[in-house]
Amino acid sequence: MTVRTALILAAGFGSRMGVIGEHLPKPLWPVFDKTLLELQVDFALSLGIEKVYINLHHHAQRIASFIQDKKMPKVELIEEKPEILDVGGAIHNLAKRVNYEGELLVLNSDQFLGLKSSDLILKNSVKLFSIKVNSDDGYNSLVVNDEDLLMKVVPNHQLNRGQPMMTYSGNCLINLSKLPKVTGRSRFFESVANRNWFDVQVQDTSTRYYWDFGTLRRYSVSLEKAIEVICSGKSDGFIDFLVSADALHQRKVNVAQKSYNCSAFKTLNFDKAYHDSLPRESIIIKGEGKKLKKLSSQEKKIIYQEYLADL
Repeated sequence: MTVRTALILAAGFGSRMGVIGEHLPKPLWPVFDKTLLELQVDFALSLGIEKVYINLHHHAQRIASFIQDKKMPKVELIEEKPEILDVGGAIHNLAKRVNYEGELLVLNSDQFLGLKSSDLILKNSVKLFSIKVNSDDGYNSLVVNDEDLLMKVVPNHQLNRGQPMMTYSGNCLINLSKLPKVTGRSRFFESVANRNWFDVQVQDTSTRYYWDFGTLRRYSVSLEKAIEVICSGKSDGFIDFLVSADALHQRKVNVAQKSYNCSAFKTLNFDKAYHDSLPRESIIIKGEGKKLKKLSSQEKKIIYQEYLADL
């Protein structure tokens, strides 16, 4: 069966993005010249997806207006109200809309995994795409048997430090017709990838690129890594994707300063305007020129309008 439908999870509160996350919904945070949400839609369509659903809750109207202004093709919004449904509930909410028919690709708006069309083959009811990480990275661990089936999920706080492990990438395939129907709020590993209901396949995709922008720290670290890769000229699948999606423009890269759209050392300016005086080693999401100039003696900041966060 061909996977034609995707769900991009974008309903979260953005609480892991600090004070800026209270005012700028995480799906609208930029990665160079496009937002996380735009890039995830572009990625889904590049895999041959024909219909993209996006669930909304926090700042729902603002995100909906953004999507309308951008005239995103093949996109349909699902607002969760009055309460947020969590990941499991969001999947069942969509499944109900499509009568629990077909297969579904689930993507997180803040995590990018280099999936290929050939990966979109589902033998079991659910397939999780996994990656190898270290327990110090803060992720939960997947325990998998010799047949690549999920046995259990171990919370990060129960793991020994400094250990290699497998974790869920936030991307999966689901045969909706196999899911027992669940209503209301529910968690992913309770109402979707529940190994007590059926076999949950785990595919190791550690050889693919994986970029996580899901917390304030991961956002800044990933962007720091990105500009290093760009300036080094090394090949990277995610950077290539950004170029193909018209999100990264080489003319804005200052290789000597390792900066973007500015001359400040290791500063990435995602504001549309070019600013001469900016803080060093910072990320400018949006700012007004005079206010930014006053901050030019500082360093290691994320700036969105009047809101600042330390890197």
